[in-house]
Amino acid sequence: ETGRAGIDLYQQYRDEVKGVLTDMMMPSMQGPEVIHKLRGIDSDVGIVAMSGMLTENPDLKEEPGKLAFLQKPMTAQQLLQAVRRSVSFGRRNQ
Repeated sequence: ETGRAGIDLYQQYRDEVKGVLTDMMMPSMQGPEVIHKLRGIDSDVGIVAMSGMLTENPDLKEEPGKLAFLQKPMTAQQLLQAVRRSVSFGRRNQ
C-alpha cells in the first residue's frame, strides 16, 4: 500500500503495535516522511526501514530501541535482528 495508509493503520492500532516495518521507497510518500510522521504520533515507536537502495539520509540515523535500517534482500534472521534492534519490547503493552 502507501505510506499514508500505513500511518492511518498505525494511528488506528497504535496501542497494539510495538513496531513498524516500512519500505523507504513507496508511492506518494517516501520512507523518511513516513518515519517523521510516525515519530510525530509516537516518538518511541520502533521502526525498521528497509530498502533495496539504502542511501545515507542525514536526518535519519539508526537508534537502538527506536530505528533500524535493513538492506533488501534480507534473510529472516537479518529481519529478526533488525526488529530486535528497533523495538523495545518491555516498553509498551505489558
